[in-house]
Amino acid sequence: MKPLTARLAPAMARLALAIGAAFVGLSIGEVGLRIADLPQSGPFLQEFRGERFKLMGYDSNPSGAFDLDLTDTKLRTKLATRLSNPAEFNAHWQETPYAVAFEFNAQGFRERRFTPKSAGTRRIVVLGDSFTVGHGLP
Repeated sequence: MKPLTARLAPAMARLALAIGAAFVGLSIGEVGLRIADLPQSGPFLQEFRGERFKLMGYDSNPSGAFDLDLTDTKLRTKLATRLSNPAEFNAHWQETPYAVAFEFNAQGFRERRFTPKSAGTRRIVVLGDSFTVGHGLP
């Protein structure tokens, strides 16, 4: 009888080939979408940026979770001053009258500024997608 490693080698080779093929296929798809500049919108419909600030606009607010109502003129004026391109914002906010603001610290995190940690303190870094960053959450 063959040793266990010799019996598993063909199955492991097939598994490695399947994983490699899936990776190559997904990579080709990703490159194709980036070349085609797709998708042109995310779960939010518009994004306006400023210095350490981002405003995500949505066309509806069925759950009431989007805390900024851009139909409020005072609020809209205040937000426009924080954006890099207020003219674009003023021209397009009506398409997405509900919004959520994102504040970023100088290090680019949606969190307070991090200082050097004290001895015995552990930090956990979480990397991820729009769910991880909390798109659509105040």
